[in-house]
Amino acid sequence: FSPFCYVHSEPLPLPPFNITKTAFLKYLVLENITVQLPPIYVFGDSFVDASNNQYLNSPASFNCTPYGYDFGVPSGNAMGPATNGRTVVDFILAGLPFPPPILRLFKAQRKTTPTGVNHGSASSGKQPSPPPAIKIFVSYLTIYKLEARKFLLDNNVSPLGCVPANIHAKKHNTSCVEDINQRVAFFNGLLPNVLTKLKILTGSTLVGCDLYKLFEDVCNQPASYGERC
Repeated sequence: FSPFCYVHSEPLPLPPFNITKTAFLKYLVLENITVQLPPIYVFGDSFVDASNNQYLNSPASFNCTPYGYDFGVPSGNAMGPATNGRTVVDFILAGLPFPPPILRLFKAQRKTTPTGVNHGSASSGKQPSPPPAIKIFVSYLTIYKLEARKFLLDNNVSPLGCVPANIHAKKHNTSCVEDINQRVAFFNGLLPNVLTKLKILTGSTLVGCDLYKLFEDVCNQPASYGERC
């Protein structure tokens, strides 16, 4: 298998796409959750937070098919998430004592739930660019001091050179824009070192996933996943 996730910078084998929820939690070293948890805070891009602009005065709107389709919402009643279905975080938290995405709750429930709600606002980032690695390191230390003890560093950056918008933005002779992917690969290569440094957080389990490698495997060996790329 190709390495997909890392626990304390040690590689894990790539799990199958049809992995069960129980097996996936065990794979991420999260299977021994038996008590009511405090809120889980998730920060990241659309792979972990598809976000929602349902009640915001925003030009970006996702109230049409296929957005929200896999949540079982009837046609014409889209909830507003910028995805057709659940993110990886939604799948991991399924069955745990946490509420569904916010617009599946009544307004009274949103005010009283003790565990927070899922999905923020689309395009909600305030920084013009990702913070340097040292700032990422400091931010995790800060969260640790606030009693957080289990971290899932969900993924690195996917091959942005293969995003359709980038493929059509400039001329190139390959299937993807390789100079973009090279810069992404350089950035991703720095992340395992961050996990190594974070070993000082006693009592914490750190899991980071190689989304770039997963995309490569799916496109290079689509038959092994039962799909065609």
